[in-house]
Amino acid sequence: MAQELKTESEKVGFTVNLSKTKMMTNDEAEVSSMNNEIELVDEYKYLGRITSFSDRMNKEISARITNGWKAFWSLKNVFKGKMELSTKKRIWESCVPPVLSYGAQTWSITKKQSERLRVTQMRMLRSMLNVTTRVKIRNRTLKEKIGTVDIGYVITKIKYKYAGHLARTNGTKWHKATTEWTPYEKRKRGRPAMRWRDEICRRVGTKWGELAQNRERWKRVVDAAVRNHEYLP
Repeated sequence: MAQELKTESEKVGFTVNLSKTKMMTNDEAEVSSMNNEIELVDEYKYLGRITSFSDRMNKEISARITNGWKAFWSLKNVFKGKMELSTKKRIWESCVPPVLSYGAQTWSITKKQSERLRVTQMRMLRSMLNVTTRVKIRNRTLKEKIGTVDIGYVITKIKYKYAGHLARTNGTKWHKATTEWTPYEKRKRGRPAMRWRDEICRRVGTKWGELAQNRERWKRVVDAAVRNHEYLP
């Protein structure tokens, strides 16, 4: 496969950069191409997303939080300046939540991980308002003052919209096939890890795929599910 990739790339004028080419597998293996060994890694980042066999979701959340703060402080003159609060809010909603929720369509996120993003959001809003945690003002009060939505609301809406798109996709597409795939091996003892569709099944029901076939009906289902989100202000 590696050799075929090299051959087909050369046909259109591309060259495989082996220093940037990595391999990740759940089985021990070695791949050689062009007399150079492709490095075997436990995790990698592609298009801003982390793929890892262990603790992937926590690593992804940590990366989102780090990038979110970078986006926030890159606009320090805006958020810490004398601009009107309503304008700061619009700029924040346009520039920061998209970074915090990047790739959320495919997340299998827990309440604890959602809470980490929520805490990050509140720290940013407090910084914008110049209100430290030593000032005994509830987060709900600050959020209502600014009038911004909760990051958990944003993530849930993104995921449910993508779920509808996936359900209406042709069954031969790989992302739908992997979602509907049932492992043939007996799972290990203990509590299973959260799957991508578990939250949707819990909120909408196991027949969510059938509901999503009708766009208008699914839109109403999504609106109801998101409005009942536990992280709404």
